[in-house]
Amino acid sequence: MAIPDDSDKSTSIAFRDVLFLTLSCFVIIIILLLPHIAVDLDQRKVDDPPGHIIVEISWKPNTWTDIDLWVLSPNDVRPVGYSNQDGRGFNLLRDDLGNRLDPLPENYENSYMRGIPDGEYIVNVHGFSDTAKALPLEVHCSVRIKNKKFTTVIAKKTVLVTHVGQEITVFRFNLKNSTLDGEVHEVPYGLRLRNVNLGMGSTSPSTLNFGGQ
Repeated sequence: MAIPDDSDKSTSIAFRDVLFLTLSCFVIIIILLLPHIAVDLDQRKVDDPPGHIIVEISWKPNTWTDIDLWVLSPNDVRPVGYSNQDGRGFNLLRDDLGNRLDPLPENYENSYMRGIPDGEYIVNVHGFSDTAKALPLEVHCSVRIKNKKFTTVIAKKTVLVTHVGQEITVFRFNLKNSTLDGEVHEVPYGLRLRNVNLGMGSTSPSTLNFGGQ
Protein backbone atom coordinates (compact mmCIF):
# COMPACT_ATOMS: atom_id res chain seq x y z
CA MET A 1 0.00 0.00 0.00
CA ALA A 2 1.38 3.35 -1.10
CA ILE A 3 1.83 6.06 1.49
CA PRO A 4 0.40 9.48 0.40
CA ASP A 5 3.06 12.01 -0.42
CA ASP A 6 2.73 15.24 1.56
CA SER A 7 4.01 17.16 -1.45
CA ASP A 8 1.05 15.94 -3.56
CA LYS A 9 -1.37 17.20 -0.90
CA SER A 10 0.33 20.59 -0.84
CA THR A 11 0.17 20.81 -4.63
CA SER A 12 -3.54 19.95 -4.63
CA ILE A 13 -4.35 22.51 -1.94
CA ALA A 14 -2.30 25.19 -3.69
CA PHE A 15 -4.06 24.50 -7.01
CA ARG A 16 -7.46 24.71 -5.33
CA ASP A 17 -6.54 28.00 -3.67
CA VAL A 18 -5.29 29.49 -6.92
CA LEU A 19 -8.47 28.43 -8.73
CA PHE A 20 -10.65 29.88 -5.97
CA LEU A 21 -8.78 33.18 -6.02
CA THR A 22 -8.99 33.35 -9.81
CA LEU A 23 -12.76 32.81 -9.76
CA SER A 24 -13.13 35.33 -6.96
CA CYS A 25 -11.19 37.95 -8.92
CA PHE A 26 -13.34 37.27 -12.00
CA VAL A 27 -16.57 37.76 -10.01
CA ILE A 28 -15.24 40.98 -8.46
CA ILE A 29 -14.30 42.35 -11.89
CA ILE A 30 -17.81 41.60 -13.22
CA ILE A 31 -19.40 43.33 -10.21
CA LEU A 32 -17.19 46.39 -10.72
CA LEU A 33 -18.02 46.58 -14.43
CA LEU A 34 -21.82 46.34 -14.07
CA PRO A 35 -22.39 50.03 -13.14
CA HIS A 36 -20.30 51.15 -16.12
CA ILE A 37 -22.25 48.91 -18.48
CA ALA A 38 -25.51 50.37 -17.17
CA VAL A 39 -24.21 53.93 -17.68
CA ASP A 40 -23.25 53.13 -21.26
CA LEU A 41 -26.73 51.79 -21.98
CA ASP A 42 -28.31 54.89 -20.48
CA GLN A 43 -26.00 57.12 -22.51
CA ARG A 44 -26.98 55.29 -25.68
CA LYS A 45 -30.62 56.02 -24.91
CA VAL A 46 -29.80 59.74 -24.53
CA ASP A 47 -27.70 59.89 -27.71
CA ASP A 48 -30.24 57.99 -29.79
CA PRO A 49 -33.64 59.65 -29.34
CA PRO A 50 -36.81 57.59 -29.56
CA GLY A 51 -38.98 57.38 -32.63
CA HIS A 52 -38.81 56.21 -36.22
CA ILE A 53 -38.32 59.61 -37.90
CA ILE A 54 -35.81 62.01 -36.34
CA VAL A 55 -35.35 65.60 -37.53
CA GLU A 56 -32.33 67.49 -36.20
CA ILE A 57 -30.84 70.96 -36.54
CA SER A 58 -27.65 72.38 -35.03
CA TRP A 59 -25.71 75.63 -35.21
CA LYS A 60 -22.53 77.25 -33.90
CA PRO A 61 -21.22 79.20 -32.10
CA ASN A 62 -23.11 78.81 -28.84
CA THR A 63 -24.38 82.38 -28.49
CA TRP A 64 -27.59 84.12 -27.46
CA THR A 65 -29.11 83.32 -30.86
CA ASP A 66 -32.26 81.22 -30.92
CA ILE A 67 -33.02 79.20 -34.05
CA ASP A 68 -36.25 77.17 -34.02
CA LEU A 69 -37.17 73.90 -35.71
CA TRP A 70 -40.67 73.48 -37.13
CA VAL A 71 -42.03 70.24 -38.60
CA LEU A 72 -45.28 68.91 -40.01
CA SER A 73 -46.23 65.29 -40.71
CA PRO A 74 -49.32 63.73 -42.33
CA ASN A 75 -50.63 62.96 -38.83
CA ASP A 76 -50.20 66.48 -37.38
CA VAL A 77 -53.17 68.80 -37.23
CA ARG A 78 -50.86 71.73 -36.34
CA PRO A 79 -47.18 72.28 -37.10
CA VAL A 80 -44.90 71.21 -34.24
CA GLY A 81 -42.40 73.67 -32.76
CA TYR A 82 -41.58 75.51 -29.54
CA SER A 83 -45.16 76.76 -28.97
CA ASN A 84 -46.79 73.43 -29.89
CA GLN A 85 -44.31 70.76 -28.84
CA ASP A 86 -46.57 67.70 -28.88
CA GLY A 87 -48.46 66.87 -32.04
CA ARG A 88 -50.34 63.81 -33.19
CA GLY A 89 -47.27 62.81 -35.16
CA PHE A 90 -44.13 64.72 -34.22
CA ASN A 91 -42.91 65.70 -30.75
CA LEU A 92 -40.30 68.40 -30.15
CA LEU A 93 -37.73 66.72 -27.92
CA ARG A 94 -35.43 69.70 -27.35
CA ASP A 95 -36.00 73.45 -27.74
CA ASP A 96 -32.55 75.08 -27.62
CA LEU A 97 -32.64 78.76 -26.63
CA GLY A 98 -29.02 79.48 -27.43
CA ASN A 99 -26.33 79.51 -24.75
CA ARG A 100 -28.72 80.26 -21.87
CA LEU A 101 -28.09 77.53 -19.26
CA ASP A 102 -26.22 75.61 -21.96
CA PRO A 103 -22.41 75.23 -21.63
CA LEU A 104 -21.99 73.06 -24.73
CA PRO A 105 -20.27 74.59 -27.78
CA GLU A 106 -23.08 73.71 -30.20
CA ASN A 107 -26.81 74.39 -30.15
CA TYR A 108 -29.14 71.55 -31.03
CA GLU A 109 -32.87 70.90 -31.54
CA ASN A 110 -34.67 67.74 -32.61
CA SER A 111 -38.13 66.35 -33.18
CA TYR A 112 -39.07 62.70 -33.39
CA MET A 113 -42.05 60.75 -34.63
CA ARG A 114 -43.28 57.25 -33.80
CA GLY A 115 -44.41 55.34 -36.85
CA ILE A 116 -43.82 56.25 -40.49
CA PRO A 117 -47.18 57.15 -42.07
CA ASP A 118 -47.44 57.73 -45.80
CA GLY A 119 -47.73 61.32 -46.96
CA GLU A 120 -45.86 64.63 -47.08
CA TYR A 121 -43.42 65.92 -44.46
CA ILE A 122 -42.18 69.50 -44.11
CA VAL A 123 -39.12 70.72 -42.17
CA ASN A 124 -38.53 74.45 -41.55
CA VAL A 125 -36.07 76.54 -39.55
CA HIS A 126 -36.91 79.97 -38.15
CA GLY A 127 -34.73 82.76 -36.81
CA PHE A 128 -36.47 83.55 -33.51
CA SER A 129 -34.05 85.95 -31.78
CA ASP A 130 -30.49 87.22 -32.05
CA THR A 131 -29.50 88.91 -28.79
CA ALA A 132 -25.84 88.20 -29.51
CA LYS A 133 -26.04 89.77 -33.00
CA ALA A 134 -24.46 86.62 -34.43
CA LEU A 135 -26.60 86.31 -37.57
CA PRO A 136 -26.08 85.26 -40.29
CA LEU A 137 -25.49 81.68 -39.08
CA GLU A 138 -25.25 78.34 -40.84
CA VAL A 139 -27.82 75.81 -39.58
CA HIS A 140 -27.18 72.12 -40.25
CA CYS A 141 -30.32 70.05 -40.84
CA SER A 142 -30.92 66.33 -41.29
CA VAL A 143 -33.74 63.77 -41.38
CA ARG A 144 -33.19 60.16 -40.32
CA ILE A 145 -35.45 57.13 -40.58
CA LYS A 146 -34.87 54.29 -38.09
CA ASN A 147 -35.94 50.68 -38.21
CA LYS A 148 -34.90 47.64 -36.20
CA LYS A 149 -31.72 47.04 -38.21
CA PHE A 150 -30.28 50.40 -39.23
CA THR A 151 -30.73 54.16 -39.52
CA THR A 152 -30.88 55.93 -42.89
CA VAL A 153 -30.23 59.64 -43.47
CA ILE A 154 -32.73 60.56 -46.19
CA ALA A 155 -32.02 64.31 -46.30
CA LYS A 156 -29.14 66.51 -45.16
CA LYS A 157 -28.49 70.19 -45.83
CA THR A 158 -26.99 73.40 -44.45
CA VAL A 159 -28.98 76.63 -44.75
CA LEU A 160 -28.06 80.23 -43.91
CA VAL A 161 -30.34 82.12 -41.53
CA THR A 162 -29.63 85.80 -42.12
CA HIS A 163 -32.15 87.68 -39.98
CA VAL A 164 -34.71 87.39 -37.19
CA GLY A 165 -38.14 86.37 -38.48
CA GLN A 166 -36.78 84.49 -41.49
CA GLU A 167 -38.41 81.08 -42.00
CA ILE A 168 -36.78 78.68 -44.44
CA THR A 169 -38.36 75.52 -45.81
CA VAL A 170 -35.40 73.13 -45.72
CA PHE A 171 -37.07 69.88 -46.79
CA ARG A 172 -40.36 68.76 -48.27
CA PHE A 173 -40.71 65.10 -49.14
CA ASN A 174 -43.21 62.27 -49.39
CA LEU A 175 -42.87 58.85 -47.78
CA LYS A 176 -44.57 55.67 -48.93
CA ASN A 177 -44.05 52.31 -47.27
CA SER A 178 -41.29 53.88 -45.11
CA THR A 179 -39.24 55.01 -48.13
CA LEU A 180 -38.92 58.19 -50.16
CA ASP A 181 -41.60 58.64 -52.81
CA GLY A 182 -40.16 61.11 -55.27
CA GLU A 183 -37.54 63.82 -54.75
CA VAL A 184 -36.80 65.99 -51.72
CA HIS A 185 -37.56 69.63 -52.60
CA GLU A 186 -37.71 73.05 -50.94
CA VAL A 187 -40.89 74.72 -52.19
CA PRO A 188 -41.60 77.29 -49.43
CA TYR A 189 -44.34 76.48 -46.96
CA GLY A 190 -44.70 78.55 -43.77
CA LEU A 191 -45.30 76.61 -40.54
CA ARG A 192 -44.60 78.81 -37.51
CA LEU A 193 -47.55 81.19 -37.76
CA ARG A 194 -49.91 78.44 -38.88
CA ASN A 195 -49.79 76.35 -35.70
CA VAL A 196 -52.46 78.61 -34.14
CA ASN A 197 -54.97 78.06 -36.94
CA LEU A 198 -57.22 75.49 -35.28
CA GLY A 199 -60.43 76.39 -37.09
CA MET A 200 -59.28 76.16 -40.70
CA GLY A 201 -59.99 72.46 -41.23
CA SER A 202 -57.35 70.33 -42.88
CA THR A 203 -53.80 71.67 -42.68
CA SER A 204 -52.45 69.48 -45.46
CA PRO A 205 -50.04 71.38 -47.74
CA SER A 206 -52.31 70.74 -50.73
CA THR A 207 -55.13 72.57 -48.94
CA LEU A 208 -53.24 75.45 -47.28
CA ASN A 209 -50.27 76.58 -49.37
CA PHE A 210 -48.99 79.32 -47.05
CA GLY A 211 -45.53 79.49 -48.60
CA GLY A 212 -43.05 82.32 -48.19
CA GLN A 213 -39.60 82.63 -46.64
